[in-house]
Amino acid sequence: MRHLLLQPFSAPLESRFLSALQRLRRVSLSIVFLGLLLMGLLLPSRALAQPITFVTVGTTLGSQNFAGQSIASVTSEMPAIVVARLRQDLSQRTQLPLAKLKLIEAEPKTWNDGCLDMAAPEEICTQALVKGWRVVFANANQRWIYRTDHQGRVLRLER
Repeated sequence: MRHLLLQPFSAPLESRFLSALQRLRRVSLSIVFLGLLLMGLLLPSRALAQPITFVTVGTTLGSQNFAGQSIASVTSEMPAIVVARLRQDLSQRTQLPLAKLKLIEAEPKTWNDGCLDMAAPEEICTQALVKGWRVVFANANQRWIYRTDHQGRVLRLER
């Protein structure tokens, strides 16, 4: 008799417990998934797989002039991958071999927006400070000035 009295009360209690357990499992999985997603965004796999090397940029051309202007250099360290990305982009744009494009200046900068202070008309840019670089390349006849974010993912060639 006692068993019959407890049975109607235990079924709803058991279903409420199972329902709460399922909700807890879904919340836990969501938290784990969100954590993995954030780790993937903040730590790209390439950054984990290879060490970051830096290039020390200093005065490499002395007092040479291009287009009548002297080129000053600021000593700083920037990731070698940034230099490689910029040099590759410039080589593709100019059809010049990589070896002909000399890095002569790299200056750390903080840009006012995601377009590196070079928004095109009608372009929408993130409105946040972006740490990056102002980088100058040259060959015997010409020089090019790039703006980039700190990792070289966003780059703009000054015209």
